[in-house]
Amino acid sequence: MESKNQFYCENDIPMMECNKVNCLKVCQLNMLAPMWVNKEYKILPCYQNFASPKRLKITLRYIANLNADIYCLCEVEQEQLSDIALSFPGYICVFTSHKRGFWSEWLEDRAWVENGTCILLKTPFSEADSIDFGDGCRCTIIKCTHDLPLTIISVHFDTGDRKYAETEKLLKYIDTISGTCIISGDFNYTNINKFIDAGYSDGNLKGIDTTPLPQGMIDHTLVKGASSIREHILRIPNRNAYTINEVVKDICKTVIKNGSDHYATVSIIHL
Repeated sequence: MESKNQFYCENDIPMMECNKVNCLKVCQLNMLAPMWVNKEYKILPCYQNFASPKRLKITLRYIANLNADIYCLCEVEQEQLSDIALSFPGYICVFTSHKRGFWSEWLEDRAWVENGTCILLKTPFSEADSIDFGDGCRCTIIKCTHDLPLTIISVHFDTGDRKYAETEKLLKYIDTISGTCIISGDFNYTNINKFIDAGYSDGNLKGIDTTPLPQGMIDHTLVKGASSIREHILRIPNRNAYTINEVVKDICKTVIKNGSDHYATVSIIHL
């Protein structure tokens, strides 16, 4: 199993293509839900400059240009699904909402919002499923049986201690899957080895051990049962962001570039 992670700028995107049979290009992005950009929660000044419709257009245009086979998106609000579908003609969209109020129960003006995870793919699938972690958090699961058996999971774990119980439940589910399984999303783990070590026993889950960035790289793509995975982090190259002011400037540049405070990742997976 070969794995490698690299940093890329947007101009390098054409380099990241699948040129072989049984190769998948997977894009993952936490889209920064509109509920986080409001009068009650403004951690960065650049957020104030982005109304939700404008920012959504920036994000969708940015990731559509990546031309991935599969998109795993986090912090998608249900009211955004129609715009997402219009931006990805020919893709099937499967959305799973967290329990209403999850991530937003403390926001007085947005506590009713339903947000969750979403998978976009070109290939017809045989079954859509989800896991309810029992705390309001849910993930999206798609199973494909054409050609090679493939399961795709889009997940957004909680930020606190609840993520460890969520991890254990997901890993037990992954253990029952035959064929290839892709797990992608916002893990809220800065070192993905801690996720793998949290309960997966037979060592058959392979992916990227991303060196933590100053602000914490928490978005990952893992794969079980594939021959190789190569992950590319589409971050603005500021390798010297080691003070809080530099980190804030770096994140604000990212928001301007792709409409989110998270970096997109693109993984090339050979089945």
